[in-house]
Amino acid sequence: MNMQVCRVGVRRCYLHNECGRGNVCKNWICQKKECTKHTDCPDNQACEYPGICKNYEAYCYQGYDNYCKYGYICINKRCTKRECNDNRDCKLGDHCVTGFCKPQPGFCSSDSECTKDQCCAKRGNTKYGVCKGMTKPGRNQWCPLQQNSAQVCPCVPGYVCQMKTNSVIWGKCVATDGGSGSGSGSGFLTLITLAVVIHGEAKVEEDNGLAQDYIPCGNYYCDDGFYCHSGECQPKRRCSHHSHCPTDQYCDTYKHACRVGARRCYSQWGCGSGSICKGGICQKRECTKHTDCPEGKACEYPPGICKNYQAYCYQGYDNYCKQGYVCVNNYCKKRECNGNYNCKLGDHCVGGFCKPQVGFCSSDSECTKDQCCAKAGNNKHGVCKGMTKPGRNQWCPLQQSLEACPCVPGHVCQMKTNSVYWGKCVATDGGSGSGSGSGDF
Repeated sequence: MNMQVCRVGVRRCYLHNECGRGNVCKNWICQKKECTKHTDCPDNQACEYPGICKNYEAYCYQGYDNYCKYGYICINKRCTKRECNDNRDCKLGDHCVTGFCKPQPGFCSSDSECTKDQCCAKRGNTKYGVCKGMTKPGRNQWCPLQQNSAQVCPCVPGYVCQMKTNSVIWGKCVATDGGSGSGSGSGFLTLITLAVVIHGEAKVEEDNGLAQDYIPCGNYYCDDGFYCHSGECQPKRRCSHHSHCPTDQYCDTYKHACRVGARRCYSQWGCGSGSICKGGICQKRECTKHTDCPEGKACEYPPGICKNYQAYCYQGYDNYCKQGYVCVNNYCKKRECNGNYNCKLGDHCVGGFCKPQVGFCSSDSECTKDQCCAKAGNNKHGVCKGMTKPGRNQWCPLQQSLEACPCVPGHVCQMKTNSVYWGKCVATDGGSGSGSGSGDF
């Protein structure tokens, strides 16, 4: 006979869904899931759904580096290890572009290597710089007050850089002759173009202290989360996923930088371990089990969100439901009763719900001729049951408090074992059963 039984040993499998929640089928054996994201895996390995770490050739979508683990970027739909984080990681003459070192146009060591309207802009005491245009005067043009403070050029001939805000780093190009621009002063590069976009309709005034709010860098102002290095805005902390950033910051996956603010999300995958995507924002996980949630709510896990209590469950497995609920039609429902005492007269408790009870009675008169109203203890109500007949495997109650009926007419219940509760039906006339006994105890 073919029997299905539980046996000690490893669980063999062909498919992942044969192993149950939290497990995977690997090498034809059910094993615990190894990962839920790339960072759960060792270096040079990636997480492949439904949870297996494999050698790192992870598939990704072009332009979405957050599919790749930290230190990798998406190239030709494959996660590829980046060569550099910034220009400092590249050899002389190269600069870092989207994670790879590439030849840098305009690389120079002196002004003579640049065109007439350019200078060799260097940062600090570095030996090499980049050819950039001279800074022109203008309402939205900023120049450096300190020649070695940034990788920029001085003002065009006839202008000099003067302090116009509280900043000691950035100023404005003003004519050395008071306005004609015919002097021979030196000055410093076009900057603020992004500041107007950042402030929307706000107009940038010369004395508004903007140079303190945003750091000018080359032709741009660096946003929060960035610093200026070699004339380029570089992330203070690089990332490809929210989990790479501190809890009070989010990962700008377009710019690969950690920035202050709420973590926006479209799915649970975008929030990392221990977090959930709720209302389009990453939040701390609310629960891992039903009892973590308030009354009337249940835990939907994964991902870990408390929802109005209509939790999904597997029929016959009430342990999927929180205490006080049972599984009905694959959904957890609040039970009506724990026993018959919770139900109204005429109902009994079946599977946590009060249902009409067939044969419910309060006296023998409510039952058929061959039945009695069997009550347990001193209960006011009982159940109609058949009278106990004599026989080898038939037992009758020796005490009326048991929920059972006495013997059929002509028989009485007598003790036949050491039990003080159950006996055997014997004929009142010694065996014929033709007497007038009631079968009482």
